[in-house]
Amino acid sequence: MISVEEALERVLSYVSVLDGEEKPILQCLGQRANS
Repeated sequence: MISVEEALERVLSYVSVLDGEEKPILQCLGQRANS
């Protein structure tokens, strides 16, 4: 069994951080991230 820290490290190695953006909250409804 692996530790929680190692599991988190493995999961995060497959994810890239997206740039942030500012929008009015109502324009965010239904928005999703595409990569």
